[in-house]
Amino acid sequence: MKDMKNYKSILFTISALAMLTACAENNLADFKVEKPEDIAKYEYLNEYSTLNVYMEGSANQTFKLGAAVNAADFINGGQNYSLVSSNFNEITPKDAMWYSACVQSNGNIDFQNVKKLLAAAQKTNTFVYGGALCSHKKQNNDYLNGLLADKPLPEENAIRSRASGMKKVYLVNTDFENGLTVQGGKWSAWGDAIKNHGNYWKVVSGEGYNASKGYKIEVGSGYAASKGQTVVEFSPEIAAVENTTYYLTMRVKASRKCSITSEFRAKGSSAAIGKFPSIDVTTEWKQITVSCPSVSGNIYRFYLNVGTVGGTIWFDDLSVYYEIPTGIPQTPEEKADTLTWAMDNWLNGMMEACGGTVTNWNVLDEPLATVDANGDGYYDLCSASNGDAETYFYWGDYLGENYPRLVVELARKYSSADLKLYVNETNLITDIDKLKSLVHWIGQWENDGKTVIDGIATTMHLSFITDETEQSKQEENIKKAFIQLAATGKLIRISGLDMNIINESGMEISTIDLTFEQEQKMADFYTFVLSAYAELIPAAQQGGITQWTIADSNNVPNGLWSDDYIRKPAYAGFAEGLKTISGR
Repeated sequence: MKDMKNYKSILFTISALAMLTACAENNLADFKVEKPEDIAKYEYLNEYSTLNVYMEGSANQTFKLGAAVNAADFINGGQNYSLVSSNFNEITPKDAMWYSACVQSNGNIDFQNVKKLLAAAQKTNTFVYGGALCSHKKQNNDYLNGLLADKPLPEENAIRSRASGMKKVYLVNTDFENGLTVQGGKWSAWGDAIKNHGNYWKVVSGEGYNASKGYKIEVGSGYAASKGQTVVEFSPEIAAVENTTYYLTMRVKASRKCSITSEFRAKGSSAAIGKFPSIDVTTEWKQITVSCPSVSGNIYRFYLNVGTVGGTIWFDDLSVYYEIPTGIPQTPEEKADTLTWAMDNWLNGMMEACGGTVTNWNVLDEPLATVDANGDGYYDLCSASNGDAETYFYWGDYLGENYPRLVVELARKYSSADLKLYVNETNLITDIDKLKSLVHWIGQWENDGKTVIDGIATTMHLSFITDETEQSKQEENIKKAFIQLAATGKLIRISGLDMNIINESGMEISTIDLTFEQEQKMADFYTFVLSAYAELIPAAQQGGITQWTIADSNNVPNGLWSDDYIRKPAYAGFAEGLKTISGR
């Protein structure tokens, strides 16, 4: 922000100059210093009051003017605390009231930071907007997934079901990186034909899969499969697990197409006590898995029969194993019951911690995916099937698509206050299909005649576009979205408003490169957004506006104040917009 940077630097120069001229002789009294242009053009910002003033006397008591805060910063006081408290009458904690911030990995719930935040807010008569009571984001995944884990087996071998969570028990498991070592057994000598005819086997660097170490065997032609073998020997013998399938998996290739077989044998016997299907080998690396459905007796040796290869064969990443269940999977009904208990426990604790002081909540946060898998014309709910189960936890996958009914019911049950519950979603301004879909889902959830969702909250992380045509389109989309939101009859809240700026090429303009004229355009855009909200959302439906970014940081000009808390033109634009809401 070139001009603002100069403005702040010149302030110090003018102050020093004023001190010097105050001590000058009387004959210099007529000496005048003109204000530098960089100072003069920002001076109008000092004429504005704090933002709260522009909502004083408003007849709309539902509307809240909010700021998003880091809870720890607000609790500890300081400049950010003072700035927010003097300009806004509500805060939205970005972190402290989420599930992951309160629920520990052992299931214990700690609401101390929530209580500290509420106490800090009450000192300045500041309201708190709570949330999110339910979301797939910021959950304690380890704890929740642990609740859904398999139940312990009643006894070790009671059940062997492929549907269970399965654990592999290895007889052989090697990638040959450390030679011919294996888990469970040891490689023994070749069969007689290989030894007697001078052919050899060895582990060779660079000849395994992806140029790793691999097991290379050179086999003379014309030998029966039973005479050309590589063997893993188990000492002591391993008792076969009856009624259990054994698996052989490996990577393999040969110098020519061929077939190999594999089997288990008992000690002192040449007969197989379990056979795997024949494996077709080609000249390219191929990963194979074959199974042996029945093995009986004691396993003394595992054989790879390669006598008919008549060339070179390579093996890598070879394992022989069977699987055992780690537990009994919970049924869908059991999982739903478990998570209903967890949600009840969470909401009971949160509402008790708040003591009825928090009346406005995001009951549900960002529930929609941007996919329509069944083609019904509406976006689907977020799910592991269309999302990221490693990062997020999807309550609806276990509680069903009407899970918000439970959240609403429990929130109202445990709060002593008259709650206003919002569903919060992103990109409703830019994606009209998403807005249409959200209205559809809210209608379905309320169709039971009991569930009431009071409002829709939309985050608006905007970019002023220097391309006039594209900026004009964006402004029209905002108007259309506000009209559709108003048509729902619900409270409408802008739950996260801020703004950066992008040029005609779609590149973000940094704070240091921002001109005064561009700052003015961003200010005008703030005025436009708030004025459109005032005009198109009926006063009775105006739930509030939360400024998400208070001050610039990381060279991004998305705050109302600069990074050192000096008012920007955006502040003035925001204030002018507030006047249209309050009617001042």
